[in-house]
Amino acid sequence: RSMNRVFSSRHTAANTGETMMSIALMTSRARLIAPRALWRCCLSLLLVMFAAQSASAQEAVNLNSIGFANMPGDSIEIRLEFDSRPPEPTGFTQDDPARISIDLSNVQSSLAERRFDIDSNNAQSVMVLETNDRTRLVFNLTSPADYQTRIEGNTLIVHLGSDTRV
Repeated sequence: RSMNRVFSSRHTAANTGETMMSIALMTSRARLIAPRALWRCCLSLLLVMFAAQSASAQEAVNLNSIGFANMPGDSIEIRLEFDSRPPEPTGFTQDDPARISIDLSNVQSSLAERRFDIDSNNAQSVMVLETNDRTRLVFNLTSPADYQTRIEGNTLIVHLGSDTRV
């Protein structure tokens, strides 16, 4: 019996050594394979994200109509109607000549004209300029003015003038 125990102990020790050697080999292989697998996983994820972004970038919002209304206090309200919710506008002002430019990313114009005359004391006209990735509205003014924007459903409302309550 004691020989069996010794043999068993030696067998266990030998198995433990082999197991340790196998674990060491598996660990070193895993160290080589894991970064590759991680890299492939990250690359696949980036490709999926790029494809999703490209698909959403192709689904542009269409500008369907534009309307103007004179408001109290020498101000004007411009209502822009879209086929779906418009993006948040970005814009800037210019003093000489007096202009307000508003950019709408990922918007295409479905308007029949590019220039619209505005019957207002300060606002003369608006130009609707389209590029491949945005539409820019340029308001030509007689003097510099403040503006505010807000979105209500599929409508972007631009308020120009001294009374910029939105």
